[in-house]
Amino acid sequence: MWIEQLYNYNVETKENLNLIQYLSNPSQKLEWTAHRLPNDTLCFENAIMMTRFNRYPLMIDPSGQAVSFLMDFFNNNKNSKRKMIRTSFLDSAFLKHLESALRFGNALLVEDVENIDPVLNSVLNREIFKSGGRIMITVGAKEIDFSPHFTIFLSTRDPACHFTPDLCSRVTFVNFSATQASLASQCMNKILKSERPDIDRKRSDLLKLQGEFKVQLRKLEDDVLVALNSVKTNILEDDAVMESLETLKKNSNEITQKMRESEEVMETFTEVALMYGTFSQCSARIYFTLEELSTTHFLYQFSLPFFLQIVDDTLDENRNEELSSLSPVDKKDSIKRLDIVTVSLFKTAFMRAGRSLLQKDHAAFALRLAQVYLQSSPDRIDLGEMNFFLKVKDAGFDAEATPNLPSTVPLQRSQLVMLNKLTKLAGFKALLEHMQTNEDIWRKFILGDESTEKVDETMDEKKSKNVGVTSFPSGWEVDTGESQQNLQRHLFQRVVLTKVLRPELLESVTREFIDSVLGAGFCDILSNPSLDSIVLQETHSSTPLLLVTFPGYDASFRVTSLASRLDKKVCMLAMGSPEGFASADAAINLAARRGNWILLTNVHLAPSWLSSLEKRLHRLETHRDFRIFLTMELNPKVPANLVRMSNVVIFEPPRGIKSSMVRIFSSLHKNQVDKAPAERSRLYFLLAWLHSIILERLRYAPVGWTKTFEFSEADYRCATNIVDEWVDKVAQGRLNVKPSQLPWGAIRTSLKTVVY
Repeated sequence: MWIEQLYNYNVETKENLNLIQYLSNPSQKLEWTAHRLPNDTLCFENAIMMTRFNRYPLMIDPSGQAVSFLMDFFNNNKNSKRKMIRTSFLDSAFLKHLESALRFGNALLVEDVENIDPVLNSVLNREIFKSGGRIMITVGAKEIDFSPHFTIFLSTRDPACHFTPDLCSRVTFVNFSATQASLASQCMNKILKSERPDIDRKRSDLLKLQGEFKVQLRKLEDDVLVALNSVKTNILEDDAVMESLETLKKNSNEITQKMRESEEVMETFTEVALMYGTFSQCSARIYFTLEELSTTHFLYQFSLPFFLQIVDDTLDENRNEELSSLSPVDKKDSIKRLDIVTVSLFKTAFMRAGRSLLQKDHAAFALRLAQVYLQSSPDRIDLGEMNFFLKVKDAGFDAEATPNLPSTVPLQRSQLVMLNKLTKLAGFKALLEHMQTNEDIWRKFILGDESTEKVDETMDEKKSKNVGVTSFPSGWEVDTGESQQNLQRHLFQRVVLTKVLRPELLESVTREFIDSVLGAGFCDILSNPSLDSIVLQETHSSTPLLLVTFPGYDASFRVTSLASRLDKKVCMLAMGSPEGFASADAAINLAARRGNWILLTNVHLAPSWLSSLEKRLHRLETHRDFRIFLTMELNPKVPANLVRMSNVVIFEPPRGIKSSMVRIFSSLHKNQVDKAPAERSRLYFLLAWLHSIILERLRYAPVGWTKTFEFSEADYRCATNIVDEWVDKVAQGRLNVKPSQLPWGAIRTSLKTVVY
């Protein structure tokens, strides 16, 4: 509207005006990025707001990027004459820091301002007054000097925090919550710096050069204005001014020409960057998928630093095994490296985020990742088919809404209603006709009539063969022309159709589809989370490890076992009473200084104390070897910020005997299994089989057991100790013992009457 009015009045305007370029100069942007500000549009806009505010800024900073930028900009900047003081309302020296900053004109950063201390009211309102020629302000009951150079920044890490209207009218909100465009830009910078450092370096140099050119042009414009302003007579008669203008014009033309040349070179860099656009877009979509998971369960909270660490580890050749295993020739192949890095991103995200999800949500999360992967390719999943798969359920029987199928096709009424809705989708328009003309094939498929199936096959063998999947009726699919595109689209259509016709096979068909998109074995990545690698490679000293347990699993035993293997001192405290809070605070401070480990159990019993713990850990200076472990049961009162800053691992009883045995053997150390005699490892296997059956029967209580007993991994450890004691007595250092020499009766009695 305003542009139209300007055109009507013949006022010259600049088309496609960039507000960032208008409100900041290139040298400022270069300075901001040099002090750890992410190089994206959103962060530049926020930086402008933090330098041009009228009311003091309140930053919503879930990722901590704004705080890092401000601390580095004020304290590590040669051009800055002020230093920034970092504090919070929980700091005992808060008032001292506030008075010092007000008096000497320093910058003050106040964190965790979910609730504003009333002592800041006079500061936010700028209630200053003069007394005897001095500018004063009242803070609490004191009147102190007010420096005009004073500034204060407020920050919160809670993106869901609500502020009162009174506070909103007195501050300038600056939201650093990531957007999809800003995160894609950050990930693009990361992959260019990793995969094409030469391009990234040239691009940075050119951006810097363009910034310098624009600064020079701005200076030339100012010089022209100064020269014109200094004219006292006729401008044509002033030779000095004319010569000055000629020189300025010549320099301006040269700089403009250089800028055109640099912009042409930048276009070639843009073409190279487009090749990596798929990776950056996938990265942004994965992160916002993780963000949306919080609406599914209170425990599904993921921070931006957590995801950016996934991106960094994916691009790091030392941490990415698939990249490091490439041949020297393949390492120079940019396209092949990009394909490997992209798939590795999905695998790493599924592995690290998936262990923070309940088992029932693993398949849904993997399916969403497959959908994200296909969004950037021609064979993306049809939105209508995905909506049908997720939302359409048994809505009851409607005789008018049922398709006309032969009576020999055995479908229930609810299945007929869903089938009728399905055939209205474009990809299934030929399905009904195909079922009518091939009723024998469809009847066998629906009934699961597999003539080649062996009677003595186990259930696991049937699933591994995808019974009912490989023999899926074909010929009804809509051909799109591309073979690979057809394959993945048809596989998902089979998933949708399986939901209607064979819901018992839905899990296996979904796994086949996910494996076809993201690689074979993708869904098996989560079969065995290793606590060793999580603690040593993925967790920093400032990151708590939140271990969520269910009845039948003891995570604290794993922590103490790992600490003993690594020769780490671990302090174990049980929470739940106010008396334990002070002990825990003292133990955390001591362990943080000395680099020890601390294990706090049952923290779900103290949710109010956890809120203060989260704020303390955020600002706590720790030794690099310090680790803090928190064990808890599911409790929605646990602070979301604590979950977001933690590395969460959920320990559920495994589903299936095979999964249970794999988890048991993964918890055993190699030296323990390989210890002589050789029969020891066989007894361990028998124990694992027995323990797995006991756990599996718990899923079918009161049929498997009369009630839900709390069998746990600790029971298996006790059983192995009993076996070790008897085997050592019989073996007496020998490499082998005869099975007949083992005291089977004593072992069985101990397991039956003592352990289980």
